[in-house]
Amino acid sequence: SGGQNNCASLAFQTIPGSTIGGRGNNISNAPHPNPPRLELSPSCYSPLIQAEEPTQMGLVSTLSPGNAFGDLATGQKPSGLLTESLSYGGFWGPAPAQPTCPQFVLRQQIGHFLFLLDETNSEIVILNSNRMSIIKRLPVVSPRDLAISPDLNILAVSNNSASTVTFIDTDPFSPTFLEIIKVVSLVDENNRRALGPTELVWQGNGEDILVICDRSNSMALVSGNGLEVRKIISGVEAPKLLAVTDRNSSTYATGLYYAYVVSQTGRMKIFESGPDGLQGIGFDEFIGEPLLEGRSDFENPSALLINPGSLNHSVFVAYAPPTGAVIDDIWLDSAPPGAVPIRLQPGVVADPSRRGKTWLAIKQYKDVFSSSSIRDMAVDDLNNFGSTSTAYSVFGGGNLVPHSSKSLSRAGAPVSFPRFLFAASSAGFIDVLNITEGTVAVPPIRVEGVSVLAHYWRQ
Repeated sequence: SGGQNNCASLAFQTIPGSTIGGRGNNISNAPHPNPPRLELSPSCYSPLIQAEEPTQMGLVSTLSPGNAFGDLATGQKPSGLLTESLSYGGFWGPAPAQPTCPQFVLRQQIGHFLFLLDETNSEIVILNSNRMSIIKRLPVVSPRDLAISPDLNILAVSNNSASTVTFIDTDPFSPTFLEIIKVVSLVDENNRRALGPTELVWQGNGEDILVICDRSNSMALVSGNGLEVRKIISGVEAPKLLAVTDRNSSTYATGLYYAYVVSQTGRMKIFESGPDGLQGIGFDEFIGEPLLEGRSDFENPSALLINPGSLNHSVFVAYAPPTGAVIDDIWLDSAPPGAVPIRLQPGVVADPSRRGKTWLAIKQYKDVFSSSSIRDMAVDDLNNFGSTSTAYSVFGGGNLVPHSSKSLSRAGAPVSFPRFLFAASSAGFIDVLNITEGTVAVPPIRVEGVSVLAHYWRQ
């Protein structure tokens, strides 16, 4: 469509970085103005667009990295973008109607949906994220958490009291768009049951939906390819927090993904993916805990966040010992290179350390927060390569994602290189830290009642 403007047709839209095209706006470029100015008279009725289209630019962008803040003390004006990415191309909206139409990169509105979990009323509320008007309400039993597939086409919802996971079609081009397409009971082929699902994460290569369940002290793995329970694993008491890495981005090229589960008491269990079996390279099971100097847990844990810029399966852990709020950066510090079989050929002598892996705290952020506890975390996505095409792993079905996949890697490299770590404090501030230096980037930002932070690759 394109309404009355023939030059706003999808036929003229291009995706920078994508090798297979695709539809919709990409995550690596931003429209201008953003947010757009609302329009009383819609520019398009099918799909309904009630906001101004992006600015059209020439073929040369004058935008470049620079001092985005300026200096109030000296009167220095802002002189460039906060991003350090030189790949940013600027704003290319559709041209006005004309006989011969140029290509464009961005449109407003298309695909802009916000999914709200309403636990009180047991429903998922779908909003138009430009106007915040309600599009639809979907009844869902005791919803507790949301996770979206890497290609953005399916939304998973954990149903706590029913011990199920509901799947909702989120592909705007699908005939079942915004309808429930499946409800999965958390029971595996061995009749093991996972009870009380809370947090869930859709693994970035599309392989599994991992679900922690507090009433059964277990974790369920639902196949991303068939949306069926493939395994339920016990061994983590009172699980509270969950974060999951990708297979593709790893210094040690283990060929595996890892999941971190933190309990109510602050103990972290590390899950190693498969495939297991005779030709397996991973145990598909919990394999251990990180080495923490002088302690064994994270006291009063409150949040987990994968660092998308790490090649070592890094995860930020926020917790609150009596001395005040702390964030640790835990990563895979050592491992044998390559994919190591979990079983040996007959007659081969086993090396006790042949599959030895060690997770350590490589950085700690403390004495920089505005309160004694942290409610949530996020990082920036200013320098990202999300518009690049990628694919699910062979274990996830192998389907191609034209652009903006939620996968944490692109061709073995990190998808994003964040500079800032944001922490929502219990005092109603957002603290902003320089990730590398661990120093305060800007003064705390006052946001009364802040409890949730988000960025594109948040899980």
